[in-house]
Amino acid sequence: MGKEGGGEKRGRGPGRPFAKGESGNPSGRPPGSKNLTKLLMERLDGRAEELIDALIDRALKGDGAATRIISDRVMPIQKGSFVDFELPERLPDGSMDMVKVQESLLEAVATGKVTPADAAHISMIFDKIMSARNEVYFHDQVFEAVNEVQRIGKLVK
Repeated sequence: MGKEGGGEKRGRGPGRPFAKGESGNPSGRPPGSKNLTKLLMERLDGRAEELIDALIDRALKGDGAATRIISDRVMPIQKGSFVDFELPERLPDGSMDMVKVQESLLEAVATGKVTPADAAHISMIFDKIMSARNEVYFHDQVFEAVNEVQRIGKLVK
């Protein structure tokens, strides 16, 4: 789709359908206007302690909503969970046999020690570890091959 007169393409690539300086919502919030958070902060200026004291007083008087607000801020709900399963012994070089690790993880799921969702997350972590190890191994192999080629090149000369 071209712009009038210039024949230029509209937009700037995927996810940028509007040219620089052109708005998708020209009647939207004007530049420099304040969002709700800024307005609230201005109104609270110097009174935040009063508000906190009032909230604490309500919680101490048995207000469940006030208690919940305070506890959510002081002790947020933990996302994720801790898992407990046995890892196999390390190999002589210090690494782990990833097949045995996965088998141990599967056993933990089968016995109910670990949820399938947690096992999937743990498995992804081990996949990342293996990818990193493979990358290091590949880099080392390439480095050794280049050194060997250079050594052979010096012998041939």
